Amino acid sequence: MTSATLQRLFPDKPAGARRARDHFESGEDNPESPQLGLIATLLAQGANILSSNGERERTQRNAIIAFAMRCLSAALLYASQIVLARWMGGYEYGIYVFVWTWVLILGGMSHLGLNVTAMRMAPTYRETGELSKLRGLVRGTRLMALATSTVIMMVGLAGVYLFKDYVQSHYVLPLYLALVCVPLFTLTDVQDSIGRGNAWMGVALAPPYVLRPVFVLLTMIGAYAAGLPMQATTAACAAIIATWGAGLIQTLMINRRLSTSVPTGRRVYDFKAWFSISLPLLVIQGCELALQNTDLLVISHFMTPTDVGIYFAAGKTMALIMFVHYAVGSAVANKFAALHARGDRESLRSFVTDAVNWTFWPSLAGAMLI
Repeated sequence: MTSATLQRLFPDKPAGARRARDHFESGEDNPESPQLGLIATLLAQGANILSSNGERERTQRNAIIAFAMRCLSAALLYASQIVLARWMGGYEYGIYVFVWTWVLILGGMSHLGLNVTAMRMAPTYRETGELSKLRGLVRGTRLMALATSTVIMMVGLAGVYLFKDYVQSHYVLPLYLALVCVPLFTLTDVQDSIGRGNAWMGVALAPPYVLRPVFVLLTMIGAYAAGLPMQATTAACAAIIATWGAGLIQTLMINRRLSTSVPTGRRVYDFKAWFSISLPLLVIQGCELALQNTDLLVISHFMTPTDVGIYFAAGKTMALIMFVHYAVGSAVANKFAALHARGDRESLRSFVTDAVNWTFWPSLAGAMLI
């Protein structure tokens, strides 16, 4: 490994990286073993990422955290879906899948695209020093999302009641229960983006992707131990507990991080600017949600809940690879916004190249593994 290569891998600032560079320059590795050289290079790069305080390395650390969270989430979700399907049976599981899909759609639209606004504007306000707008953004987007999602929940409950004669009877009660999840599901979605926009990866990702499936699983285990019927209504109640619990915990985490990283002061609510960003992107989000969920809603009309459950399980297996794209996107989105606000086009182009590489190669490896 050349000295120039080592200099690129190990900047002079971090002490840990300096020691690792000195170790490899000392020639202690066997030059005749390319495998050891490759391992040494990978370890060196890992040490640099963990010890360096540069923007690129911090973003890589955030990507690793997001990737780890998504891996853990995928494992938890997959395990919980297996447990639910086994305990509930295909019929009840299919009913639960149908009503939860409506939570995903309504919860993903109720915030009016303000989740994207929060992710874009939080780093911009930090970069420009507009902390009053940052404080207003954190509070305003959450309150607006909570208000609109509550209205949509009430409209949904009224709609199910008024048109229950046109809805298959086994869906009615689970739909009532699932709609209660919408306000906190929407709030969590917005807070996820607030966390990512401020590079708080643990705050952003742990509640929705780790705590929520864990709460569902633990609640269902408790219901099973208590002898409650393993039906879609029981699973919907578990979803209420999980969604509200994870959302409230995340709210406390966001408030704590904000109090320690942003000084107290007045809040400025720039709703006009926020909606000018969110509403056009809401159309794109709506199309994405339709693309991801319309198939399940359509087949639920023509097929039995058992078939719906089987289809959902197969689709989730294929979708496991998508968490790589999400992990990298979670880590780089705030940096894209900051570089754009800074006007640093060269760094932005370089960062886009890095993001593509970080997404493509792990995705390819994951696809081959599956």
